[in-house]
Amino acid sequence: MTGTLKRKIFLAFMAVTGIFLVNAMWLAHVMASNRSDLHASPIYPTYLAFRNLLLEPGTLAMFGITFCIWLLLIYRKNRKKPLQEHEKVLLVTILLAVVYGFVLVASFRL
Repeated sequence: MTGTLKRKIFLAFMAVTGIFLVNAMWLAHVMASNRSDLHASPIYPTYLAFRNLLLEPGTLAMFGITFCIWLLLIYRKNRKKPLQEHEKVLLVTILLAVVYGFVLVASFRL
């Protein structure tokens, strides 16, 4: 791995982590505030149903299987021609975004 690739991956990691922290701070602020308006929203039951569905073990397993298939397809393509730097950075960014998204959904229930 070259120095510029390491730097790009580090910058992508910092950017995704920064967005995660901003989202977490905002969600913590919303949780501490008066949420009666939020609970009265017509989409609140849909949010709860989606959140519960997303955190079920079967759904998590399907996301894991889909991600493994995606990585397998990338690996097969990689055998024919190597991944470019921007593809490697994009792969790391997507992986972090998915993991951080699940952490936010699991940690904060509005």
